[in-house]
Amino acid sequence: MPDIVAGTIACIGLCQQRTIHRHQLVPIYGPMMRMREEPTFAEVIAGLCDFYGLQYCHVPDSRKALVTRGWPDFEIWGADSAGTPWRKYVELKAYRGALSIAQRQIGGQLLERGEDWAMWRTLDLYQGTVEKTLMAMSGREAVLGSR
Repeated sequence: MPDIVAGTIACIGLCQQRTIHRHQLVPIYGPMMRMREEPTFAEVIAGLCDFYGLQYCHVPDSRKALVTRGWPDFEIWGADSAGTPWRKYVELKAYRGALSIAQRQIGGQLLERGEDWAMWRTLDLYQGTVEKTLMAMSGREAVLGSR
C-alpha cells in the first residue's frame, strides 16, 4: 500500500455545510492520517447508511459497550429488491490499524456461521469501495460521485 493517499472523501454533516458533498484531500502521509480517522470514518459510514436508507447499529468501542468484546463496529441490514433480508458486519480500521485478537475471533465466528463480515479501511472509503458496497446493498443509484 502506498504511504501517500490523495483523492476525495464524502462529508456527511462533518462540516458547516451539513449536506452530502465531497472535500478534496491533499496528499498526506499515512501515519498522520491517524489523528481522528476512525471517528470520522464511522460518521461518514453512518451518513451514507442514512442516505441510502440502510439500517445500522454502530458500536464505537466494544470495550466500553455492553456487547461481546471484539464485536464489529457496524452491523448494517436491510432487504434486497426481492425482499430477501441481509445483514453485514463491518470492522473499521484506520490506514494501518490492525485487528485485535478478539476482533479476529468474532470475525472468524461470524464467517463460519455464514454471515457477511468485512474489514473496511479508510483507504476503502477514499477508493469508493465503501460507497459502492452500500449503494449495491441498498439497490439505489450512486449520488456522491462518478466512481
